Amino acid sequence: MIPPGPALIFRLVLPQILFVFCVYAITTAIENQGHTFPTSTRWLLYVGAFFARPLWMLFLARPYMNILSARRAAAKGAVLPPLVEESSSEVLASVMRSFGNGYIGEAYLEWAQKYGNTYMYQAYTETRVMTLEPEHIKV
Repeated sequence: MIPPGPALIFRLVLPQILFVFCVYAITTAIENQGHTFPTSTRWLLYVGAFFARPLWMLFLARPYMNILSARRAAAKGAVLPPLVEESSSEVLASVMRSFGNGYIGEAYLEWAQKYGNTYMYQAYTETRVMTLEPEHIKV
């Protein structure tokens, strides 16, 4: 069993290296067919290949996953809970403020009062579903 640190690095770095290697292999195969690339074009392809995945993760992965989740829910006849309208940085700032200045979890309670007992919030690359018990239910 690989420790979690190296496993995470391996999971993040390996696709980057493989993607750049694939671009290198494709450009080399094209050059072997008689076509040539200027050096600046080659470097532009390599840099683009290196930054393609991080840019995808930062800007496009969340909207894509939102659409995918909505389609899966619609196909099963389910309804997704409401999404907290704040940005990821505002969500984390609200949670941190509740830890420092108020009661622990006060931000979650405020969102429950606004959105209902079940809601979703997004913190950068993760989407979480929060469910709270109503006050009138006794355990």
